[in-house]
Amino acid sequence: MKYPNITKNHLFCIHSFTGCDTTSAFYNKRKNNFIRIFNNDQKLRAAAETFMVEEQSEEVHLNESINCILTIYGAKTVKNLNELRYKRFIALASKNKSVQLSSLPPTEDAAKQHIKRVYLQV
Repeated sequence: MKYPNITKNHLFCIHSFTGCDTTSAFYNKRKNNFIRIFNNDQKLRAAAETFMVEEQSEEVHLNESINCILTIYGAKTVKNLNELRYKRFIALASKNKSVQLSSLPPTEDAAKQHIKRVYLQV
């Protein structure tokens, strides 16, 4: 089995979270890469489990999912999407190239709306 840590329950969450017919995808972040990261990261699998619990508060879903997005974008020390977006923008702008805004991580508010759509889908 290629991904032994991923169950059938995880697949629906992964499919919705990384983009499907009713939810948007993160720019240039492929499902295969997320599945590989998901398979190797216990925290991401635990975050996906929160979507399976109906009694879980919205705040828990939002916090866990934002941590997933930070992981997708490779944030090691940054704990806030807006801060990560700003740092990525500065890094790209300092190279004197035009910055493609779609390549930046989503804002915190945009991520929260995405997470709510994923929750409704799951």
